Amino acid sequence: MEKIYDEVFTSGAQKIRHIWYKDLDLSVTEGYGKITVLSDALIEEIVKTIEVITSEEDNDEYYFYFYGKDTAQGALEEMVHPTLFIRKKEEQIKVHFNVSDYEFAKNMDKIESYEQALIKSLTKG
Repeated sequence: MEKIYDEVFTSGAQKIRHIWYKDLDLSVTEGYGKITVLSDALIEEIVKTIEVITSEEDNDEYYFYFYGKDTAQGALEEMVHPTLFIRKKEEQIKVHFNVSDYEFAKNMDKIESYEQALIKSLTKG
């Protein structure tokens, strides 16, 4: 996982930090395409990264963008980067994955379980 950008934007008194990472091992080939697989070690690394950054300073919001190193082809032959998005605003955590149509059909239940695991780990609840 390599940090590629780290920016803070201000709007009045509000500070919002955006951090982008690339080259995560987010997917494996299964059947006709790629599906997201988050190992426990990768979840732990992502959680620790977010905890360290959010404890460094006091921003109003944090946005994390984690890009997988592979791409998957969609039905319209476009290439989709599996991407994990995490927002921390106050104590609220939002998690979203950007996936191909194949993965939406094949692996959505597992994606939702990863989202819930990340939310639980980041909220300690």
